[in-house]
Amino acid sequence: MGASGVNLVGNLLAFVPLAVMLPWLFPRLSNPFVLTGCILGIVMVVELSQAVFSVGRMDVDDVLLNTVGAGLFAFFGSIPAIRKQGKRLLYQ
Repeated sequence: MGASGVNLVGNLLAFVPLAVMLPWLFPRLSNPFVLTGCILGIVMVVELSQAVFSVGRMDVDDVLLNTVGAGLFAFFGSIPAIRKQGKRLLYQ
């Protein structure tokens, strides 16, 4: 896997922990559409702050990949069988 592959996988997985933790902290975000919208807003704030403070570089690809990765996790995590297995793993 080259540098572009590492960049792709890293951007897809970067905000997955946020997709896990936000519904636990805020139950209203258990809807995957609402959660994905919230994560999109957070990713936009991060990318815009990079542009404003000249830290890193702002990239539309990062916004898309970060949001898609966290959104996919949110949608798969909302499937009842997967949610049940996740709770079983956490609370054993």
